[in-house]
Amino acid sequence: MKCFRKNHMMTLLMVVTMIISLPLSASPTRTGDMSTSSEKQETAVQSHRFTGWYAGVQGGIPFGYSSFSSFAADKTYLGFSATLLGGYRWSNLLSLELQAGYGRITMGQLECCANKGYWLGEDGGPYITPILGMNGWHESNLKSEVSLLSGLLELNVNVLSLLPSLRESRWRVELSPRAGIIGTEAKVKTIGSGEEAMKGDRQWQWAAGGQAHVSYALTPRLDVGLYSNLTYIFGDQIDGLPKRRHEGNHLWESGLRLSWSFGSDRAKAAYEAEQEVLAAEQARLERERREAEALELARQQEEAARLARLEAEREAAAKAKAEAQRLEAERQAALAAADTLPVTPVYFAFNSKSLSRRERVKLQSVADFLQKHPDVKVVVHGWCDAYGAKSVNRRISRQRAQNVRMHLMRLGIARERIAVRGRGSDYRAATAALARRAVTIETRKEAQR
Repeated sequence: MKCFRKNHMMTLLMVVTMIISLPLSASPTRTGDMSTSSEKQETAVQSHRFTGWYAGVQGGIPFGYSSFSSFAADKTYLGFSATLLGGYRWSNLLSLELQAGYGRITMGQLECCANKGYWLGEDGGPYITPILGMNGWHESNLKSEVSLLSGLLELNVNVLSLLPSLRESRWRVELSPRAGIIGTEAKVKTIGSGEEAMKGDRQWQWAAGGQAHVSYALTPRLDVGLYSNLTYIFGDQIDGLPKRRHEGNHLWESGLRLSWSFGSDRAKAAYEAEQEVLAAEQARLERERREAEALELARQQEEAARLARLEAEREAAAKAKAEAQRLEAERQAALAAADTLPVTPVYFAFNSKSLSRRERVKLQSVADFLQKHPDVKVVVHGWCDAYGAKSVNRRISRQRAQNVRMHLMRLGIARERIAVRGRGSDYRAATAALARRAVTIETRKEAQR
């Protein structure tokens, strides 16, 4: 049993997982509370196929595991099977199905036993070495050809019907416990010559297991799908060999499946009734949607009017405030104009401390005012933009203020009347060009700052 588990159980799990996940990945996800009328009509047609009698066929490739296995040491033997099926579906969830099948499989010695020298005597007994005076064969040179007849009953459970979003899907994934009888007839032959070593009688034994299959409705009546099943046989080994080393005695099969639903008048009446219910539900949802849209439109219009009113009030308040500030500024300017040093900033090029000719002309008005008022002292503030290190910018800003003082001294203003300050980087200026400047301020105004 360990040989089968090691090499093939993962393969079986992968096949079953692929079968179950196929419709989940292929089915579209629906969002919202409503679907279109065409989608609802398609859903109703799909519901119509889910009840009543049905029949079909399935065929696939079976593998056996007993004393010998289809996954033998020398090769993997592929079998074949064909099955007729019929059943009754009560709902989208449950159906009961009867299957009658025929198939053939071939099995050989497992890899784990190939090098151990096991020997089969003509009496059917298992030996670890040949027996003197008895004909027999090395098991590594034997294969078992088995014909299969089966009659099984399945209870199918459609797991997609448990998911609201996939309940009425064209896809169906069914997990099915199964039980019944299987008849086997084994012929043990040599691998090389095909000589018949042993032949057993057909024996009927109880069997049980499970099947998973996924199908898709091509039409409301016709389904096509894939299946995979595992069936355990209770009793003698299916390969006709003695049971001694391996405890397994089962069949694994995978293949294709077709089924045809016959339907019934009762299902048709249910379909028509469901159509009427769906139409009424669609009309109700459409009416509720329109009412909700009308309410939302009215709310949006009311909110837009309120916001427009608030914006108009805000703009009016801002204009009134700006007008009051303008009048106050004019009043203050009128009071100070008579005896106030004109605030005339001079600007510098990037990374420069020198005054351009145009900027030196601006300082003439400052010099004229200081000559007219010999008792006034001033402070020159130098600034830099925000680029560069703070220590460097503080040094350059002071040098700019010193250059302004030197030019005022050339225009006849005494050095002791002019103080200088380096203010460093100006982070509040609108642009870097406006930040690179020097401003001359009266000492009394400087005290007020």
